[in-house]
Amino acid sequence: SYQYDYLIRQDGPSAVTSSSLHYLASARITSTALYDGLMRQTQSQSQSGSSNRVVSETIYDTRGLAKAVRGPWVSTGLPATGAVTAVDGSIDTIVTTAYDGAARPTRSTTFVYATEKWHTDMAYHGDSVDTIPPAGGIATRTLTDARGRQSALWQYRGSTVGPEKDVTAYTYNNKD
Repeated sequence: SYQYDYLIRQDGPSAVTSSSLHYLASARITSTALYDGLMRQTQSQSQSGSSNRVVSETIYDTRGLAKAVRGPWVSTGLPATGAVTAVDGSIDTIVTTAYDGAARPTRSTTFVYATEKWHTDMAYHGDSVDTIPPAGGIATRTLTDARGRQSALWQYRGSTVGPEKDVTAYTYNNKD
């Protein structure tokens, strides 16, 4: 059996709380999703055990783009309709994204306990996008046709763009 509760308010985040029966049918398992004024999900809280919750959150910039995804992390207390905060150094994973003026992601950086571990860069060239991964990854270039469909994938031999690459080409028929 599922139950949903909706809370729309102007003095704090709106919330949707859902609960379901535990498999032993002796208790309900609860989770809450919090939304900002534009109805973007900003935080989720899920019950973990009898007195803790697992929290994840998304932070948006002034353009409405997701600039950081934090968590999950464990917090004391059950899921609630108020936001839970934690300092960056106490959260095991945070992924930040930087964007260019056209709202395209240019860098995705992963932090573990507030220490940068790796990043991936993206560069845009009209009909193609280069993806430069962390050391040990394979750099790629994705080419698109006039309809925005992927027309080729270049996989470079290493983590940087260079002359040596493997090319996969894609074709489409009239039904696509």
